[in-house]
Amino acid sequence: MYRRIVCLLIIVILNSMVLQAQEFIPLWPAGKMPNTKGMRLKDSIYNERVYQVGTPGMYAFFPSVQENKQCAVLICPGGGYHHLSYQISGFQLAKWFNTMGISAFVLNYRLPISPDLVQREKGPLQDAQRALGLMRQNAEA
Repeated sequence: MYRRIVCLLIIVILNSMVLQAQEFIPLWPAGKMPNTKGMRLKDSIYNERVYQVGTPGMYAFFPSVQENKQCAVLICPGGGYHHLSYQISGFQLAKWFNTMGISAFVLNYRLPISPDLVQREKGPLQDAQRALGLMRQNAEA
């Protein structure tokens, strides 16, 4: 019984370590974010969901060097433009892509409900376009 509990704890600890992103990449340099009123918002996270994004960016998940297929995918977590379900439709999906040798980037994008956006409908698209541009710029040929 004791061994089972120890094995289960080790598995839980290893899984939590594996699901950590290797790097957070901000999308916009300080003071250069478009479509903003200039408010300094902080990320609002509750129950594994992001309700407000203060710093748009992407979390990078890379496969091992031996398994790397030299391709990447941008994951935009769902949530109906109300929140971002980053754990299930973001991080877990990224780790699944990593098992196939694909680099994955989970986008932490501004939501249309943000009080900081001037044109609310454009914020998420601007962040997604910027993320793709950064991925392309930094891709190794």
